[in-house]
Amino acid sequence: MSIYYRVDLVQDRAVLRELKELYEGVVVDAHVLETFRNAFAKFLNDLALSGKKFVIDPVTYRFAIPSHTPSYANRVWFSRLINAYGLEKKIDEISPYLDPAKLSKKDIAEITQKVIEYQEKTVPRRIKEVIGLLAYIGIPGTVSKSLEPSYVIPPYIVIGDYGDAYSSINRKDALKFNLACIEYAKQVASRPVMAMIAIDNSLLLSESQEVLEILDKYVALGADAYAVWITALDESKAVDDLLYFLFYIYFNLRYRTGQKAKIWSMYSGYFSVILLSLGLVDYVVQGVGYAEHRDPLAVSGPALRRYYNHISHKFDYLERAIDFFKIAHKYRCNCPICSKKNLEELKGNDLKAHYVYT
Repeated sequence: MSIYYRVDLVQDRAVLRELKELYEGVVVDAHVLETFRNAFAKFLNDLALSGKKFVIDPVTYRFAIPSHTPSYANRVWFSRLINAYGLEKKIDEISPYLDPAKLSKKDIAEITQKVIEYQEKTVPRRIKEVIGLLAYIGIPGTVSKSLEPSYVIPPYIVIGDYGDAYSSINRKDALKFNLACIEYAKQVASRPVMAMIAIDNSLLLSESQEVLEILDKYVALGADAYAVWITALDESKAVDDLLYFLFYIYFNLRYRTGQKAKIWSMYSGYFSVILLSLGLVDYVVQGVGYAEHRDPLAVSGPALRRYYNHISHKFDYLERAIDFFKIAHKYRCNCPICSKKNLEELKGNDLKAHYVYT
C-alpha cells in the first residue's frame, strides 16, 4: 500500500478510481491540474472521500529549462501556472526562463509563498467550488473534509548537466535556490514539507562525491520528508554501478534521518519497490503503465500500448509481450484483467489496470 501513482493523463482517472484499494495515493503535476482543472478537482475530491491521499508536484523545474521554457509559453497551463505562482513578473524580467542566479532572497521567498499557497489553499478551494458548481446544475456530491495534500513541495530546479538545455544554470545556483525554498517553506507552510531532491542521473557516477555532499545539505534542513528523483533513470536498464550507488543514496538517507523523515522514491521502477521491501524507502511513486521513469526534457506525446511483464519487471511493446507469452504460456499473468482476456484484446485502460494489479 506504500505506492503512489503519478497521474498525468485524464484517462488514468478511471483506472485509479476502480482500483483505489491497491494504492495509498496519487501525485499530480500542477500543470496537469491547470490544464484539466474541473476534471481533476472532482477526481481528487472523490479520492479524498475514499481515504486516499494526494501530493502536488509544483513542476517549477519546467520554468528553468532554457531550451524548453519558450515552447511552453503557448501551452494552456503555462500562463495559468505562472500567474498562480506569481512568476509572471519574474519570467518577464529574466525572459525566457527562470534563472536562480538572478533571484534575490525576497524573490525566492515570494515564489515559495505562492507555490505553497497554491498547494495548501488554491487547489482545495477550487475543489470545493467545482463540487458546489456540480451540485448547482443537479449533480449531487459531497465535499471531502480532507482536501489538503499530505505534503507540500517547495519550488525546485533539477540539479544536473544537460548540455545546451541547462547551459546557463550553474549546479550550485540550482542547489542554493532549492535549499532556500525549503528553508522558507518550513516557516510558512501549515502542512508537512517534502524536499524534492531532483538530480540528473549522469551525476551519480561522474560526480558521486558531489551528490553525497548535496544530500548532506538537504538532510541538514530537517524536512518532514525527502523525495528523491533521479531524472531519466530507467532502473531496468541501469548499469550495476549506478544501482549500487542508488542503493547507497537511500541507505545514507535512511541512516541519517532514521524514522524522523519519510523517504520517497519518485518516478521509479521495480528496483525501488525492492528498496521499499528492505525498509530503505517509505513510498514509491510510479507512472500508471506508461512511464516508470521521468525525463524532464522529454517531449510529451501519446501513451504507447505497452504491457508490464511481471517476469522481467519491465514494460514491453504489447506485440512483443504476446510473442513472449506464447512461448512461456504457463507464466502468463493471472490478474483479474489477464485472466479474463487474451493479451491481443487488451486496450489502454486494461493495460494500465494490469500494471496496477501486478
